[in-house]
Amino acid sequence: MEQYAFIYRALAEHFYFGDTDVPAENFCDYYARLRYIPRERKSSGTNGIKMTSIAVSYDQNGGGSPPTTITANQGATVSSVSAVLNAKVKQWKNGIQSFNKESKQSGLEREYEILFTVLEPVRTTSAAQKDENVAKNRFPDVVPFDRYRVMLIPRIGCSSSSQYINATPHRGYWQ
Repeated sequence: MEQYAFIYRALAEHFYFGDTDVPAENFCDYYARLRYIPRERKSSGTNGIKMTSIAVSYDQNGGGSPPTTITANQGATVSSVSAVLNAKVKQWKNGIQSFNKESKQSGLEREYEILFTVLEPVRTTSAAQKDENVAKNRFPDVVPFDRYRVMLIPRIGCSSSSQYINATPHRGYWQ
């Protein structure tokens, strides 16, 4: 049964949060994208070449340096460092996952909010918090959840407080 619960939780987590794996070699770029805070862009009104889709590739012969010439879809060629930087910035922005422009939140803030999303039901400790049972708890913050606590069999003539014990069953080592 535990295996099915684990599979269910894993599928539910993937459904709600998506693929959260980040390869180690891409982590720095991913972290930089998470820190990006969307800002409103205002048009500058300057005349320039509009590039709708840019293909920037590095030298396949092992040069490893970015090209100084990029080509737009329309076939216009621009030879300047600023055009390369603009293309890289555009690629970087296009690589950012969807964000809410109205919220002005960075991806890091959104990820932090996701941490507080709970897929499991809230566990209560109401039996341990009852006045008659508080004295039975050695530490007030170490109490069993109601669903998992050991239930004592009631004895005839005893009060309901004798049914509580601060214990949780734990599967031990069996040979």
